[in-house]
Amino acid sequence: MNNMNQQFQSAPLPPPQPQQTANQNMYAQRLAEHNAALQTQNTMFCKDCGNPVDRNASVCIHCGYVLNPESFAKAQQMVQQRAQRDAPRKRLIGLIGSITGDQRLIEESREIPLAQRTQYRFQTVGKIYCTSCGGEVEEGQSICMHCGYVLNPTAIRNAQMMIQNRNMKLERSDLIKSYLIPGYGKKMYEEYKDRCPQIAEPCQKAGKLNKLALIAIIALIILL
Repeated sequence: MNNMNQQFQSAPLPPPQPQQTANQNMYAQRLAEHNAALQTQNTMFCKDCGNPVDRNASVCIHCGYVLNPESFAKAQQMVQQRAQRDAPRKRLIGLIGSITGDQRLIEESREIPLAQRTQYRFQTVGKIYCTSCGGEVEEGQSICMHCGYVLNPTAIRNAQMMIQNRNMKLERSDLIKSYLIPGYGKKMYEEYKDRCPQIAEPCQKAGKLNKLALIAIIALIILL
């Protein structure tokens, strides 16, 4: 029995598969980058490539994905305004450089071209990553399944509102008012028809009955 145990313990392990080793190395590297990035509070992860970037960055320095289109547009506008403001001074420097033959002034007068939009991407290509933990997420996903970070606050808020509207119940007092008060049922219908049909439709029916009752009463008064 001891010999069998020794043979079992000394048996060589099968060599790791190349694909498994590559995946383990990739995950280990991503985990190391993630842990290092978490030590800095001002770090997030690029939605397109998953690499850590500064939380206030407008563009990912790794892949050129525009993280904040509004901030990026403002930065481009500031660069253009600065170029327009410095244009007269550069023209003057260029004129002096041409007269004196000073190559340094000629180089300084040349306008620095703005970065072309083709260098940046405003849509993701391929996989999408959580901006909070760097984990891979599905396109259109509202919450990261790895860390619980809300990726789309608007979608979550809309979903919460839909659930809240679906669970709303018709108050008995509103139904009675729709039967008794002219125009109250129509008012309730207009207010809730798009989000709470379980409230709008009964009030609309009650309002119609109220209208028919008023017509009948007025007809009886006229006839009598």
